[in-house]
Amino acid sequence: MKTTCTPYFGPLVALLMAASNASEASQIVYYNDFDGGLLVAPGVTATQTGGVTVPTIAPYNATYGNIARADDNTAGIELVFSNLPAHTGVNLDFALALLDSWDSTDGGNFAPDLLELFIDGAPFAAYTYNNALGTIKDIDGGSLLYEYVQFDTNIFYNDTVVDLATDPGLIFPHTASTLSLKWIASGTGWQGGSDEAYAIDKVWVELTGVAIPEPATWLLVALGAAGFALRRNVG
Repeated sequence: MKTTCTPYFGPLVALLMAASNASEASQIVYYNDFDGGLLVAPGVTATQTGGVTVPTIAPYNATYGNIARADDNTAGIELVFSNLPAHTGVNLDFALALLDSWDSTDGGNFAPDLLELFIDGAPFAAYTYNNALGTIKDIDGGSLLYEYVQFDTNIFYNDTVVDLATDPGLIFPHTASTLSLKWIASGTGWQGGSDEAYAIDKVWVELTGVAIPEPATWLLVALGAAGFALRRNVG
C-alpha cells in the first residue's frame, strides 16, 4: 500500500507555539490515527508505504478504531517526509501493538522476535515482548497500555500494546528537510503472517526549534489558524 498524505484540517502553522517573544517553537507536522484523523502541515509532503488499515475490537475500538498493521519482515511500514521547515529536532510519538505470538529474546527455538525502528535508514530502537515465550519485556522508555489482550481481529494469540510517547529517546536532534521513519520486523524467530504481526497507531511527528515569525506576521498566522484545536490522545 502506498498513500500520499495531504492536509485536510485547513491552515495549520506553528502549532504549540511558545511565548510570542521567544525565538523558537514547536510545530506538529503530522498526525494520523488511521480513522480519517489525518493531519499534515501545509507545505509538507508525507508518504506512507506498507501497512494495512484494520480495525481493533471491543473494548479497544472506541479509543483506537483502526490501526496500521503489517505481518512481513521485508517491506515494513515506512513514512517519508519532505519539505520540512527549518528545525533542530524531532519529537516522535506513537502507539505500538505487538500482535500475536511474539517470543522475546530468551524465547528458545522460536526467538527472537524484534520490531525495529529505523530513522533516516539507521537503526534507532528495537522492541520485543513475551506474548508467547521468554521473559524479556523490552519497550525502551515506553509505557505499557495493555498486556496479553485480544486487540485486533486476528484472534490467534494474545497481544500487547505500548505507548511510546513516554520514551525520551524519541526526542532527537534533526535538521534535514527530509525524514524517514520505518518500522520493520526482524529476528531469527520471526514468522509473520497470521502467527506474528505488529501495528502502529496515533503517530505524532513534531518538529522542535522551529523559527517563530516576526510579531506582525505571527498575529496574522494566529488569526488565520483561530479555531483550530488538536488534542493528542494515545492512551
